[in-house]
Amino acid sequence: MKIIVIKYLIFFFLTAGFFIYFVHSCSIQNKQIKKYSGTQRSDNIEIVPIASGKFSGKAYKMTYIIDSPIDKVWFLMTHFPEKLLSTAPGILEYKILSDIENKITYMYEYDFMPGKYFMWKNTFYAAKNKVLFRLMNAGEVGLIHHFGESTLYEQGEKTKVVLTGYVDFLGVSNWVDDLSTKGLNAFLINHAHWQQAVIPSFSIVGQIVQKMDDDINFKPEGKYYALIIGNNKYQYVKPLQSSVWDAQAINKILSDDFGFEVTLLVDASEDDIISNLYQYRQLLKFEDHLLIYYAGHGFLDKEADEGYWWPVDARRDNPAKWISSSSITSSLKAIPARHILLVSDSCYSGVITRERGAGIVMNVNKPDYFEKMDKKKSRKVMTSGGLEPVLDSGGDNNHSIFASAFIQALNSIEKASDTTSLFPGILRKVKSDAEQTPEYNAVKKSGDNGGDFIFFRKP
Repeated sequence: MKIIVIKYLIFFFLTAGFFIYFVHSCSIQNKQIKKYSGTQRSDNIEIVPIASGKFSGKAYKMTYIIDSPIDKVWFLMTHFPEKLLSTAPGILEYKILSDIENKITYMYEYDFMPGKYFMWKNTFYAAKNKVLFRLMNAGEVGLIHHFGESTLYEQGEKTKVVLTGYVDFLGVSNWVDDLSTKGLNAFLINHAHWQQAVIPSFSIVGQIVQKMDDDINFKPEGKYYALIIGNNKYQYVKPLQSSVWDAQAINKILSDDFGFEVTLLVDASEDDIISNLYQYRQLLKFEDHLLIYYAGHGFLDKEADEGYWWPVDARRDNPAKWISSSSITSSLKAIPARHILLVSDSCYSGVITRERGAGIVMNVNKPDYFEKMDKKKSRKVMTSGGLEPVLDSGGDNNHSIFASAFIQALNSIEKASDTTSLFPGILRKVKSDAEQTPEYNAVKKSGDNGGDFIFFRKP
């Protein structure tokens, strides 16, 4: 549930940061005062003063609507922070200090106080679509406290945002009651208008991200390879229905439409999988690209916090033939290809992405985007679910739900696409059809350097 867990991260930092920036600036610079007049409304924005309770200072609740589906809002806030930050004044730099379980700590530097960092700690509650935020070093940056929470709600093809904040400043006792013409309400309305304008302005590839210009002149170096594994006929555990059919369909698309040199393994044993992975260590060069697709049984050892692929010769009660996620990661690290994309359609495959980090950060507006992504080494993984069982059927044309979404995403590519742009459409389709949530991120401890796997359709 990674994307659900981190979906509010960028929203909070941006909101908290701009809030401090505007109020701090206005409390110092503006001398004309007008009294707070209660509830304020502007278009699809409502600001209501609320009781601050036992806390000093004042509090507010802001509600507004973004004219984009919640999946798009989540994805842009968590996967494209650089793009959002580039449209907002006041932020000079941000750093990730720690990322442990459901807590992440950031530092922000603002242009009104260069050299000073605002340290924010955020705690995420995916089940409630909520995140709590708190300024950890308030006294160092002129505040008594700043904390609150935000929640996103799905409203058809739109997203409702409800943000509640509690703030008090050192030496500014009436910062809410005495508002200048550029005070708190003006800031909050401007902030909401900013998100309402920026987020819907992104056009869509595979449902979510900016579509690249058709006039793409860049061509990547190296060759494209794929290892496609589909396991149905298990010897000692329950057979599967669609894995081989899924693998065969993806094999055909990659070879016929995208020019991949494909190795297809049907009902593969442990030796088949391990030996083929090793062969790529000998075959591939640094400029090459490798896609690995696995459809088959998966298993999670909760005590060891380790995930496994089960080849067709695996036994439930004997791990001798199991292939661990750590051994897969080691193979990805050892293969010399510049870009490797692992696509895993199996139960519990999300364990490979457990090291969450800041998400995958891209800026698709730049004309040299593909070239820059191609130059950076990448080790990415897309999984059909997180730490939960996934369905082996239910998709279009007798495919699994995830394979069906992946095939649809590949078929949607007109000329070229990065995988980050394809993923949101896959996520949205799978979530709408099943109780599983695909994930996409860097493979932990694999040597990923921020690049992305790019698909180029054959002319």
